[in-house]
Amino acid sequence: MSTVTKSAKVTPAIMIGGSGTRLWPLSRSNMPKQFLQLVNERSLFQNTLTRVNDEMFSAPWLLTCRAFVDMVNAQVRQMDAEFASMVLEPMQRGTAAALAAVAEAISLSDPDALVLAMPADHVIERPEEFVEAVRKAVPLAEDGKIVTFGIVPTAPETGFGYIRPGEPFIIDGETIGALVSQPGGFLEKPDLARAQEFLERGYLWNAGIFLFRAATLISELKRHAPEVYEAVSASIANGVTRDLGSHLLLMPSDDDFARCPHDVPIDTAVLEKSDVVAVVPC
Repeated sequence: MSTVTKSAKVTPAIMIGGSGTRLWPLSRSNMPKQFLQLVNERSLFQNTLTRVNDEMFSAPWLLTCRAFVDMVNAQVRQMDAEFASMVLEPMQRGTAAALAAVAEAISLSDPDALVLAMPADHVIERPEEFVEAVRKAVPLAEDGKIVTFGIVPTAPETGFGYIRPGEPFIIDGETIGALVSQPGGFLEKPDLARAQEFLERGYLWNAGIFLFRAATLISELKRHAPEVYEAVSASIANGVTRDLGSHLLLMPSDDDFARCPHDVPIDTAVLEKSDVVAVVPC
């Protein structure tokens, strides 16, 4: 199994495209929840930027849509933060297309780059524990796994999807996480009785945060979601990249990106089919 080198850096890829409809009317299409100050003086997006302000991380990539670009830039400036690149999705096609775009763009310069894909609208009250969970997961990703993070449940919650941990992944006598085998590794939101059963069996809540080598995700997209990968790959190849000095701006081709199937999440496109998925509890 691989070991982590001291020079290993993780590139955060922050997804800022959600419409926030579940918090309507507070969250609206022109001001979705990731831009709102819901827990402190910063927006959820700004708190996400703060979480990846650690020596383990390189400058983040931001993935958003054209409608939000001004708001993203304004909130970055308020934080006096830096980012490496911004990818502007021509239209929303789901998280499979979003992560395909980031992985393909990053892999052009470094296929082995470690990418931490994360939504901009999470609330994480103990960020130091989150960073430690990512650090712990790096050997799994370097070993060619797509790592998802599983939250240890506190109650039989019916509003979350669940992950069933499988065979433990052990390095130097320490259990880092577990492999996730299909079928049945990812389970949809259950009713109360099944949620209680999942709790008793030690299943985890699916956090929707993923760590992977760019090349690993691309390989799995080619295997399990070729329509998504081919459309996104072409959109990156035929798109426009501008060097704005402080960061790169990547604008994938509209026509190619539009060929992506609509609203395909990474879970159903890849994770529920792949044999290289692992989970780290946090």
